[in-house]
Amino acid sequence: MDLMIYIWLAVFVIAFIIEAVTVNLVSIWFSIAALITIALSFIPNMPYWAEIIVFFVLSFGMIIGIKPFVQKHLNTNTTKSNIEEIVGKKGLLIKAVEPLHYGEVKINDIVWSALAENEEDTIVNHSVVIVVAVQGNKLVVKKQQLENK
Repeated sequence: MDLMIYIWLAVFVIAFIIEAVTVNLVSIWFSIAALITIALSFIPNMPYWAEIIVFFVLSFGMIIGIKPFVQKHLNTNTTKSNIEEIVGKKGLLIKAVEPLHYGEVKINDIVWSALAENEEDTIVNHSVVIVVAVQGNKLVVKKQQLENK
């Protein structure tokens, strides 16, 4: 019994240190499970294999059940990178997009290589396009449809 308390304490400390260094919300669940298992170690005649089973069930149960919920609420202020913010913006095509040939689009005074959303489409020069995705270092664009008034 006494030996298992020290083993669980060591597991707790190691997992806690790993979590403090990495902050990935993975080993914290092992720390919590180790603390609970330490409490079980004080139960007289508790077999060590039962403690091990409880530790793994708690650890993986928390990773599967609680971690997604916690991450969802901790990552509320994520900001898009510069490249992600370009999706949805309008630009002016300065070189036509043709099947199997990249065009060029100018957005915020920066010229980007562009390809059509539908690979078979041709978009003529000086068209206004909307960025629908980023594919590597190229923008995937579609021609802006004229609105009827």
